[in-house]
Amino acid sequence: MLVDDVADVERDAALLGRLAAVPFAGALRSARPREGEAPREDGREGWARELWQGIEARARALPLARELWPALRFDYDQVFTCMRYSVLINEEPWLLNAQEHRLYAPHNMNMMVFATLDLMASPGVPREEWGLVRGAFVHAQVMGQLSNMMVTWEREIAARDVSSGVFAEALDAGSLDPAAIASLPPRELHARMLASGAEARLLAHWHQHRASFARLAGRVRSLDLESLLAGLDELLRSAQAARGRL
Repeated sequence: MLVDDVADVERDAALLGRLAAVPFAGALRSARPREGEAPREDGREGWARELWQGIEARARALPLARELWPALRFDYDQVFTCMRYSVLINEEPWLLNAQEHRLYAPHNMNMMVFATLDLMASPGVPREEWGLVRGAFVHAQVMGQLSNMMVTWEREIAARDVSSGVFAEALDAGSLDPAAIASLPPRELHARMLASGAEARLLAHWHQHRASFARLAGRVRSLDLESLLAGLDELLRSAQAARGRL
């Protein structure tokens, strides 16, 4: 959340780069400041280091930390890539497309990070099932993100945060063009979005991912992934209720 606000609200690529480098001791590429501009110090950098030290200490104490640490690093890298993508799209909405959005944006849910931490703490899960579990969580992460988008996209119009997938789906369907997303008054853009059918497309994608999750979950014997599926179903119902769709 600390880093996400820098991406979505402040849209500060330089600060985002420095915060994203904290878990990797500078191993990640950080955004370069503009020519003649010195990197500005921000108190959140120290806070981010302190938070990461706590996360790292607890994670390294888990039974399978050594085996799965590369996966955790990879998963955190994907989260920060998602945030960089958000800054990129809000700076240049003409780059928005559904294919890239579907690839990058779901990582903002952090479900893959949590799945890896759970595997680190679960020596009873055989290695043969690690790939199945991660594959299922890819679908779970997308389902969570789709549910979240259904609730949040309307308020993001006023903030001109066009990185929401509902805008990408409207573009993909040909219902809107980038110029409209970037320039229409909020009320008119809201009306066009409602008429675009983008929400229905998001719901259809959700059901496709649910079917894929259920298929993979049925092959995992060591974990109860059905309880997670029930939670994802409830999350969608909550999102639909918040939008008056139930």
